[in-house]
Amino acid sequence: MTSRELIELAALEALGLLDESEQAEFDRAFRSAPAALRAQLRAEQARVAELDQMLPNVDPPDDLRERVIGAVRDAVEAEAAGTARSVVHRPGRVVPRVSRSRRVSPLWRAAAIGLSVAVLVLGILANQLLDRNRQLGDQVIVAEYFNSVGTRHLRDTLFNANTKRAIFSLADSAPSALASAQAVLLYNPDWKTARFISEGLSGEHGEAGTFQLCVVDEDNKIIRTVNRFQAEGGRFVSFDVELKLETGARLALFIDNGSEGVGPLIMLAQRLS
Repeated sequence: MTSRELIELAALEALGLLDESEQAEFDRAFRSAPAALRAQLRAEQARVAELDQMLPNVDPPDDLRERVIGAVRDAVEAEAAGTARSVVHRPGRVVPRVSRSRRVSPLWRAAAIGLSVAVLVLGILANQLLDRNRQLGDQVIVAEYFNSVGTRHLRDTLFNANTKRAIFSLADSAPSALASAQAVLLYNPDWKTARFISEGLSGEHGEAGTFQLCVVDEDNKIIRTVNRFQAEGGRFVSFDVELKLETGARLALFIDNGSEGVGPLIMLAQRLS
């Protein structure tokens, strides 16, 4: 589950709109999310719970309530009297008389008006919630990246000319489910360790998957394993690479099949310069 999907489920969970399966999926993803992301989600849920803050800041006319009640009353009276003429409402609008049906009660008509108002309000709330989710999603992605890279690495990545990147490219043997996966190795001669960062990695159906970061030879055969790690829901994964890597070395990502050994190659990095 991506961060944006987790945000959407968090908002729905705060409103009590998740079914049992969605609730279980949200709980599982929430427990495995980084602490910073969990704090962001709880803050957003607290904000969503205050629905009055999401309503448009508009003062209704003083006579709106009387006009709505009067319009409903006129419609009910006209229906009961069976008049053939049009009903003129207090605001001045003319509403053609609808043919009377024995199956339709005036109470149902009044309820339909109330439902229309509720749908309008919910539409406004949905649009505002969607906009807020987009904004929060962008903020969470930035926060996740900052937490993944770290203060020192982020500063040097942005401003230090000695910082280099080895970008990973998707291999032909990678499963289609990992088509959006990305990875990079940041390294600098002034750092004690390099920094590996990835996103878009996960196991089947978005669940936790295990991977190996390895040094490979010209034929992409494993020379040694640098690290084994897990990734879930396509979220950011980051860790230090303490192994001293020689110039010209090449890193690759493989699926780790546990007792069955190393799985297919999924990503291959540029040679270290």
